[in-house]
Parts: sequence; C-alpha cells; structure tokens
Amino acid sequence: MSAPRIVSLVPSLTELVCALGRADWLVGRTGFCIHPAHELARIPKVGGTKTVNIERIRRLAPTHLIVNIDENEKPTVDALAAFIPNVVVTHPIAVEDNFALYDRFGRLFDAQARAADLCAQLARTLDELARHRFDRLPVVYLIWNDPWMTLSADTFIARMLACVGIDAKAPATSGAVRYPSLACESIPALGVDAVLLSSEPCRFRVADRALLRQAWIDQARQPVPILGIDGEMTSWYGPRAIEGLRYLLGFRRRLERRLSARQGVGHRPLSTTRSGAAQAGLLLTAGVLLTTLVGCSTAPPVPSSPGSPPATTSADPGSQAPASASGSPPSRGRFYLDDGPGDRPLAELQKVPDAVPRAEPLHSRANRPYTIFGRTYVPMTQIEPFRERGMATWYGRRYHGRPTSIGEPYDMYSMTAAHPTLPLPSYARVTNLRTGRSVVVRVNDRGPFLHGRVIDLSYAAAAKLAAALPGSAEVEVELITRFDEVPVAATGLASAAPAAAPAAPAAQPVAAVSAPVSSAASAPTPAAASSQVLVIPVSLPSAPAVIASAVPTAPAAPTAPLTSASPPATSALAPGRYVQLGAYQSQEGAEAALAQLRARGLPEPVSVRRDGSWHKLVAGPYAQAADAQDAQRRLRAATGIDAFVLLRQP
Repeated sequence: MSAPRIVSLVPSLTELVCALGRADWLVGRTGFCIHPAHELARIPKVGGTKTVNIERIRRLAPTHLIVNIDENEKPTVDALAAFIPNVVVTHPIAVEDNFALYDRFGRLFDAQARAADLCAQLARTLDELARHRFDRLPVVYLIWNDPWMTLSADTFIARMLACVGIDAKAPATSGAVRYPSLACESIPALGVDAVLLSSEPCRFRVADRALLRQAWIDQARQPVPILGIDGEMTSWYGPRAIEGLRYLLGFRRRLERRLSARQGVGHRPLSTTRSGAAQAGLLLTAGVLLTTLVGCSTAPPVPSSPGSPPATTSADPGSQAPASASGSPPSRGRFYLDDGPGDRPLAELQKVPDAVPRAEPLHSRANRPYTIFGRTYVPMTQIEPFRERGMATWYGRRYHGRPTSIGEPYDMYSMTAAHPTLPLPSYARVTNLRTGRSVVVRVNDRGPFLHGRVIDLSYAAAAKLAAALPGSAEVEVELITRFDEVPVAATGLASAAPAAAPAAPAAQPVAAVSAPVSSAASAPTPAAASSQVLVIPVSLPSAPAVIASAVPTAPAAPTAPLTSASPPATSALAPGRYVQLGAYQSQEGAEAALAQLRARGLPEPVSVRRDGSWHKLVAGPYAQAADAQDAQRRLRAATGIDAFVLLRQP
C-alpha cells in the first residue's frame, strides 16, 4: 500500500503532520508553512494560503488536501476537490478542540501513539494553568491596521488568551462578526488595560503605535501599554497550541509587570476570579459565597478551602446593594471585588417571571467533558431525572452582558443559572430548603467550581429565591424533564412571557461544493454532503466526520488513500454489568472524550459501546457486582468523573 501524498494549505496543521512523524508524506505546502524549517525545506511550495497554484498541485498528484475554514477560500477548495480524493476541512475554535484534532489526524495518518502523546502534553499544560487564578485583564487584540481590526470572543485566539485570564474586547456593535473592524479613536472606549499588536498577519509600524497613543491623549486619558505579541503562539493550533499556552503564561506575567509599573502599585496576579483555563469560553462563578443569596451584611471572609479561590476583603466602592425586602439597604459585604448586585430594587425583582420550560436542542459544544481545578466534569447529554442538594452561589454585574457557555449574553436580571454538568440549555427547579420557596431557571452556563457549591444563580433568581432571608441558603436542584409539569399559573407568568434566547449556532462542517468555506454556519451537515470531502468537525463533536470517495477527474499517482477517517463502528452494549463514564449522541464525540481520558491514564479498559441512539463510555462487563464497584472506585479516583455502575438486562 502506497503512503498518502499530502498537500497542506494550513501552516499549523503542516506542523502537526510533522509532529506526528509524517513529514515524508508531505508533497506540497504554502509559503506560510514554515515550521519545522529543517523538515519543510525540501517540500515544494504551491503558492499562498488564499492564492494557490492549482496546476502545480495537480502535478503533485496528492491524495489528501488539508484546509481550514478561516484560512482558505471556498472556490479554491472546490477546484482542488475536483481531483484530490480526500479533502480534510478543519475549524477548531476552543482550545480543547485540539484533543480531537490530534486524535483524528493520528487515526487518519496512522500515528495514534504520537497523537496520544500530544493529547497528554496538552492535558498537562491545561492542568497546570488550572492551578492559577487570574484577575481578568481586558485588552484589545489588533490583527490589522488598514482598517483596524480586532477579534471576537468566538475565535481560537480569544479562547487561548482566556486561558490566562486575558479578556479580548471587541466593539459591542460587532454582533456575530468574528473579526470586526473599528476606528482607532473608538478603541479607548472599550475600557481596556492594554493594546496587543499581533506579529501576524500584519506588521505594525512605529507610526501605528503613535496613532494608538494619540487616541488616548485626544480623549484626555492616560495611554495604556501597547505590546507586541507572538501571533503564531496565539493563533496556531496543533502542537503549537501547547507551546502557545506556556508562552501566554509568561506573557501574562510580563503584562502584569508593565501594568504594575504604570500604576505605581503592585498588580495582584491572583484573585477570586478563575480564568477559563480548561474550558476557554466558560463564564465562571464569581466565587461569592452567599451568606444570604441577596446581599452580604457584615459576615467575615469565608476561609478558602483547598482548590478554592481566596475570599477578598475589599468591596467595590461603586457597589450599590439593593434595598432588602424590609426596605433598608444591606451593607455591601466583603466578597464582591468588582462583582456585586445590580441597581434594581428587590421588590422589582420579585416580579420577574420564572423561566418557562420548553424543548430546546442541546448545544453542540457546551456539553463536552472539561477540566477545572484539576477535576474533570462530564456534562449530561440528555434530559433525564436529576436531583442534588448543596449550596447556591450567584454572579452579578461583573459578568452582565458577557457570553455564557452557549454564547448567549448573561443577563443578571433574567431567570438563569449555571451548573457544572446539567445539559445546556435545560431547565431546573431550585428550592430553598429552609423556606420551601422555589424558582424555575434556564440553565445556560457552566459553574460553580468550588467544593459544596452546586449551582450559580443569576442575581434575579437569587433575589426571588431568598430575598432578605438570614443565614446560608442550602438548595435542592431538580432538572425538569417534562415541559408540562410547571403550570403557567404556578410561575406567575403572563402569556407574553419572554422566550429564552436561542442557543448560539455552532460551527458546521463544510462540504466541498455547496457552501462557502468562509461561512461555517451556512454549510450543510455531513448527512447532506455528497462530495469527496473528509470533514473533521473539530469544534462540533456531535457531528460525525465523513468521507466519501469519487473518481478523480485527473489521473493520479498510484496511491492508496485511507479508506475511512471515521472511527470503526462501535459494538452494541451487551447485557451485563458496566461502569459508565459518559454518554454521547455521536460516536465522534464519544471517541474524542475517550482519547482525552486515555491521555490522562485509565486504570481500567474503557471503550465506546452503542446503546440505542447513544454512544457510551463504559468499562466492563464485570461478572460480579463487587468487581464492578471496585472498578467504579478506581475510575472515579483516576478521572474525577462521577462514574456509576450500569446494569444492562438481557
């Protein structure tokens, strides 16, 4: 069998192919594919990322073409797909998408061992970052100067920055535009602490820095630091993402020193706010313990438990706590930092209607396993009975308007909540166990991640649930599984109750003929694709990768392309005792999660088994119940997952 002949139009994925030990399979690259230089020197260039020489590529007779939705033009990919049997389309957004990227390339190019090693390296790096707790540093990250362009939170670069607590700001008017343009004079209004100038794709000049400084001076503001940043380290996925995360940790420290020197005071590197180190894009809890769910009075700081953020003792002087139900405003307390209650009175919040449960499709990316504080969480992937008790926390104005885990803006005055593992989106009834008072919330975010805390409520939900009640608030959380079990009358809703916002559309795989590469949202699903395209939906594990073959329109060298990029079909779950670690709607998602767990080390063999329409991660079967329970304990200890024993009857 002849080895594949690969043409890569993506610099970071060219580096990945080499990292997998398959540099000898490369027969063509763009001029921007420069790493590793010693291995690529002999590989012919086929033009630029967006302006390739199609005839030169044809003469190379490739069997595989590697492209990316953001970097390559759809017409170019269409023309190449006419004579290249296998087209690999990628679109990673989250940092964790690299796990699936490594795994899929490892399978595709017969390099599973090296792919597993990359997964392990990335897991260790993310775990290291998870041990840090960063202050959020708002910055504007500029990628172009004519016009000035920045990036939105829904980009790989922004997710990388978020891993070290750097918050990339964009104009509020940019909407769904991933790389919005903006006027230079409007940048100071973003309220950033620094300006970052990427080293690629634009070469910023001294004059550009002068224009930016002048924008602050013209508005009678003190100019903020302007720093260059290595664009390869922030924008390249593949193996460079591992190195990039380590680079960003050092960059973060340098940025803190610059800010400290500018302010003339020590800049505190740690705070109660966790960054999204292992789940870039998550809206995390403010780390505020509710001695009452609505306003802390003069309670002392809560001692920090191991792995918990320390309580701060400085209140935001601008905080204005709402009046309590008795009419007297409580004091601000000492936990808010720059988070805290809003400016609406509690009496008004009591009239906010509960969320109305309704059937919604689960978000494609927000229900995947993730790791925070060294603990792995495996979200539920179906609506099924769930009930738990514990302490409730809330988050307020610090996060108001910021994106939640499913992309919707957080509204502190709506009835929403964050939960570590409930399906997103879903609906839950939260009951105050002291008073019996209940509210219904829509769960659209992840958190909290502190021991003993089970749910983060929006400010409005917290106010309705425990207005002016003294002491701590223990709650029971129950997932609503039937949408007719919460009568309208019980919630106090009028018929015109606002509908919950739809989930943000997930990136879809691209078919080679019918949709522009530059628009992932408009692309058909794999089931609709009919061309010879291998789609690796790295950011969408619920959609399976597909590959179909077609007769090339031009003669190709006698090669034997791989027959399938998809994992082998899973066997059905036979009767017996198993230990279940997770369940997924797609085999692709299950295989990606399994690869991540294997990279961390498993004490028991775990496989993907089909159970009806679900693909489950299970160990077993075990002949004896005691054996299954022993395996359950070992898997829980090794993974941090709340694995359980599953008995499948004949």
